[in-house]
Amino acid sequence: MSTQISRLSSTLFHLLLLLLFAACSDAPDSGRVVNIADGDTITVLRDNTSQDKIRMYGIDCPEKSQPFGQKARQFTRSLVFGKRITFRTMDRDRYGRNIAWVYVGKTNVNAELVRVGYAWHYRKYSDDPVLQRLENEARKAKRGLWSDTAPLPPWDYRNGKRMASSVNRTGNAHAGTLSVKKDNATIHSAILYHGNVSSTKFHLPDCPAYDCKKCTAVFRSRGEAIEAGYKPCQTCKP
Repeated sequence: MSTQISRLSSTLFHLLLLLLFAACSDAPDSGRVVNIADGDTITVLRDNTSQDKIRMYGIDCPEKSQPFGQKARQFTRSLVFGKRITFRTMDRDRYGRNIAWVYVGKTNVNAELVRVGYAWHYRKYSDDPVLQRLENEARKAKRGLWSDTAPLPPWDYRNGKRMASSVNRTGNAHAGTLSVKKDNATIHSAILYHGNVSSTKFHLPDCPAYDCKKCTAVFRSRGEAIEAGYKPCQTCKP
């Protein structure tokens, strides 16, 4: 009998250790937000020593060069910049970023961005019913980006930019419009070249100089930019 009790005690002890380990490993991390890259990507400083870049789980905000991209970034900044947040990592992406739920106090930042209409529910990577319900409500109320008549999902916008770079680097000077096929639907994404009115150089959407302060000239084709007297940027080589 004593042997059985001893074995049972040992089993319970090891089970308790496993439960404690699981609880600790699932505990959220925390840090102070020191940078806002865009609406869904932030950087936190942990223990004043190391930094973690966080890509918010389950959502996708408009890119900064898209309509509402800057507003999404500003909204995230107003919620978390300089504040101590907690985050629960779900995965890591190929860039080494934490894919995580982010909280400031009791507010779920991921969900809040969807609720106010500054983010899509990223259904490719999430089946969260709450995020989907919040997106449906935002769509119906025409909040944020849903006030646009035809908002372009950021994943299709990014795909269009990659295609634009590929097309132009093969020497096609008449790539004014792309047709991006997704789920048997065709989404037309116009390639807009930005021209620097000071240097008279024009840039592709994936160029670091694309949204510079003086890049206020807009062209819908490479030929149009050249006819206006602009020169191709030597970095993105449009």
